[in-house]
Amino acid sequence: DARPAVSLQTVRDFATLANGVGLTNEQIHAQFPDAYLVYNTETEMQYMAVHDDHLGQVLAIRGTRDLENVCTDLHFNTGDDGYSKGFHNLALTLLADTKLWGDDNTAGFFDPSKPLQITGHSMGAAIAVLIGLIFDGTLPTNDQSTPLSYTVQAIVNFGQPKVGEEQVADAIHGLPLLRVVDNHDFVPLLPPSSFDFIHASPQLLLRVDDSPSYQAVNVSDISANLFTLLIDHKLSLDDHYMTSY
Repeated sequence: DARPAVSLQTVRDFATLANGVGLTNEQIHAQFPDAYLVYNTETEMQYMAVHDDHLGQVLAIRGTRDLENVCTDLHFNTGDDGYSKGFHNLALTLLADTKLWGDDNTAGFFDPSKPLQITGHSMGAAIAVLIGLIFDGTLPTNDQSTPLSYTVQAIVNFGQPKVGEEQVADAIHGLPLLRVVDNHDFVPLLPPSSFDFIHASPQLLLRVDDSPSYQAVNVSDISANLFTLLIDHKLSLDDHYMTSY
């Protein structure tokens, strides 16, 4: 089991960064004065890199900003290998940032000799998983240049949707990935089961009326009735906000 051995306090530290990358530029620079912050106007992807006192070097990737567009912003068309092509392309865009990763001639913000931590929320969480799969050699890079070799020590994600079909889930078993799911957040159930996407990593389930609990996988696949459950208020839009985590 590659699940990162993280305490609840460490999960909170990751949550602070996953929430922080979604703040305004002024708030980000006030809270993380040394952060390397990027907003890609073409893809609307935002991410930041920090050197955290507790976690070390961390990449945090923002989730979907507008919950009304959450379903259209999530990318569920698959490539031949069963992974989301849209998420994969976004991961490649992020990995092409040489100021972040460095290259053969220039040092980047991150140091490849030190372990890397990654966190993300919603769409950002999906991108984080694919970056992990690219670094471990599982996913292709479409012949684009890749950053120097990094060792991913932990990926702690919040409100992560499914990112691929069974063969991708098999590969995810090898990642040090922990998914955190807040109460009745519906996005971890996306896409619906008709897409054949599945989760593989352990999840930490947060309930308002119970203690946090680890589960092997998202065992209750109720996504076939996703929209009925939303109408019946058994799933929640509000629980998907990073501030709820």
